[in-house]
Amino acid sequence: MKQYWLKNIDFISVAVIFLWISFFPTPLQEKFINAGRIFMALAFLAMIARRIKLIKSIFTLKDIPVLIFIAVLSLNIFSAEFSAVSFQAYLNLAIPMFFIYYLTKEGISRGNNFTYLAGVIALTSIFIAMLGVFESLFAFNPLYEHFIENPFYRRYITGFVRPMSTQMHTVPLGTYLLGCLPFNFILFKQKRQLFRLLGGIGIILNVTVIILTFSRGVFFGLTAMIVFYLLVQGNDRKALICLAGILIFVLGCAYLPYPFSRFSPEGILFDDGGVFSSYLSDRWSIVKNMLDIHPLTGVGLQHFRIHFDNFFTGTVKVPFELHSPGLLSVPFEFKVADNMYQTLLAETGLIGFLGFIALALYFLISGYKKGRSPGYPLKRRRQLFTVLAAFFGFLVNMAAYDLFYWPGQYIFFCIIIGILAGCFKDADMQDSLEKPKHN
Repeated sequence: MKQYWLKNIDFISVAVIFLWISFFPTPLQEKFINAGRIFMALAFLAMIARRIKLIKSIFTLKDIPVLIFIAVLSLNIFSAEFSAVSFQAYLNLAIPMFFIYYLTKEGISRGNNFTYLAGVIALTSIFIAMLGVFESLFAFNPLYEHFIENPFYRRYITGFVRPMSTQMHTVPLGTYLLGCLPFNFILFKQKRQLFRLLGGIGIILNVTVIILTFSRGVFFGLTAMIVFYLLVQGNDRKALICLAGILIFVLGCAYLPYPFSRFSPEGILFDDGGVFSSYLSDRWSIVKNMLDIHPLTGVGLQHFRIHFDNFFTGTVKVPFELHSPGLLSVPFEFKVADNMYQTLLAETGLIGFLGFIALALYFLISGYKKGRSPGYPLKRRRQLFTVLAAFFGFLVNMAAYDLFYWPGQYIFFCIIIGILAGCFKDADMQDSLEKPKHN
């Protein structure tokens, strides 16, 4: 048993990190952020010490897109108006990205660790989703009622309840379950009847709570994830049927009251927070104004809020969630782009933005090529495409809020790209074993 723990310190560490972001809300994650960093660093060093002879296989040229992204985020740290704020934000992004990426890549590229991690994610999500259902039914969450202060709790627990579970806010909860959903599908595809049952329960619960969050961004991410998975698998007909079903659902929501009306054509496109709403167009104007002055490196990480009033030129000063005639300016909570791509553009400039786009395209293109390569085993293809679909869902969901500034969701994002890298490495190792040796 001890030998297993030492040999799989990377995999076990990733599982612990995932459980941490699952069960401990954001305030606790932020309170113990330094302890978390130390844990990641020690786990990474233990992994290196365990595999010192394999160091060349740990650090490869295929890691370059991730390392470039980490590097370009640092370009404006000391040129930002508040360099200490920018530096702290950089550490919050760079440290998890580096350590979790390598721990996950190494941890799941051996044996059955991929299946084990998928099981941990799926089973954990069942509990988190069950708490979300309980919250919706009884308008009560014991975590925020008695133990942890949550500024969003009273807003979403009254009226038509939008669940938060352990994730502090409805949108991050939807993102969390969006990432978990594909792993329930992996569990459902296992041969053992118990796993199939648990996976099926997880799929139903995850989708139910995702809908109950009534987040349009998460809904877009869910749609994109399902359609993407069907398309890369070659199931074009099923993808069209899925899109038709979603369209019928959206049209039906036009005849339902709030909050279902958020999913109606009007709610998705034109209502406050909709794709073409003044709320979002005003924020795009802010991004363009910031880019005009700082086009290459941006205004600095976490500086969108700081400079919001200086660049805001819109006429709508009151956000939709807090509409009140007495409010004269946008509250601090809403001084965000509500779009991670726009946030990256404004805060890291074209260089940082293109660095992220390069990272995203690398994983999407490499994942598709690996999965479609001749002779790639069906089971491994399903696993790879399932995780790739989760990654694509996250990319779409990022267009609806500042995902990277929610620590748990960002760590989950890092875990997913690490899993993809581990799948690539596993495939490369398998290919090298299958190649004939020439004397």
